[in-house]
Amino acid sequence: MHSTRRFPNPVSFSISTASRLTWFIEANKQEARTKDPLGQSPNPIHSADLSTVHNLINSFIARNLSLINEETSKQTKHFLNRPKSTSLENLDLLRRSELIEYSTNGFSVIPDLRTVQNLKLLDQSKDEQQCYRSFLARVKLIRLFKDEPTRVMEEQQGATDSFRLDSGLPTPDDDDDDDDDEDEDVQLIEVDE
Repeated sequence: MHSTRRFPNPVSFSISTASRLTWFIEANKQEARTKDPLGQSPNPIHSADLSTVHNLINSFIARNLSLINEETSKQTKHFLNRPKSTSLENLDLLRRSELIEYSTNGFSVIPDLRTVQNLKLLDQSKDEQQCYRSFLARVKLIRLFKDEPTRVMEEQQGATDSFRLDSGLPTPDDDDDDDDDEDEDVQLIEVDE
């Protein structure tokens, strides 16, 4: 798998970015329910593989296609000589811009659905209707490429990587009995108060 890191600037979260993240969170949950309809998996949070995430991207791009087709059919049926409605033009433009984004620069600012830790953070970052934008700085975000399906570029590192609890630093619970006394040569310095 080809992976690239890039995080010079943190991602700024607009309403559209938050709604995109919400869509992917819910679509991943729906995908997991489809794969395990009885909910018998021991893990309630299901991570996705890259091919599933690419399928979700294609579904995201096509999410307004039925509405576009419905509006187009209404227009051709009732108003042969009229231009497209503003809403139809906006939906069509949005779909085309997302297709271009995915085909050229990679589809960006999507949550990394491959790790359970990130999915737990995503679950905490939203309620039924919205994502809490202030919480999303902790979520790992990625960019995927249509022509290079195994290439993953990190857009935002997120808390799952940058704040690991198992970083190797000593904790108060560490057992000091196995200490080899190398730190015994530390000398105390007296300070006049």
